[in-house]
Amino acid sequence: YLDWHPDGNMIAVSDSNGRIQCYDSCLSCIRLQPLTEEASSFVWLDVQSKIGNKKLFFMKWMPYEMTKHPVNQSDAVLHLVFEKGPVIAIKILGIGKLCVNQLVSMYLNENDVDHALNFLLGLDWHSEGPLCLTALQQITNYLFRLPFTPVRE
Repeated sequence: YLDWHPDGNMIAVSDSNGRIQCYDSCLSCIRLQPLTEEASSFVWLDVQSKIGNKKLFFMKWMPYEMTKHPVNQSDAVLHLVFEKGPVIAIKILGIGKLCVNQLVSMYLNENDVDHALNFLLGLDWHSEGPLCLTALQQITNYLFRLPFTPVRE
């Protein structure tokens, strides 16, 4: 199962058991982690461990206008429907309006310059020129703030 985020910069992928993984538009993995768990190296968000042996039936990002409860515009909601229940809404914090600059900022906040550059290289400079230039400025400003080393020079 897969579904593109409404802004088109991220895709959620799941197997039939409800293990979810997200990628940006350049297929770099975006790590998901429950708030109640410690940081781990797993790239999958395992929903099956919470609900038992249910098979996923449907997965869809909810558009902002469709949510009945107030949702912060910086958050996104991913709906999962399993065979014979339950229906799960996963609120993913900080990726609501997922524009290019927010995704680059997310990578830079995690000190992941390589993923930010790979994402920038995958963008279409002809159709998204101003956004690409802004993202390039974000990355350049981030690198200028770091101490110089022989590798960075």
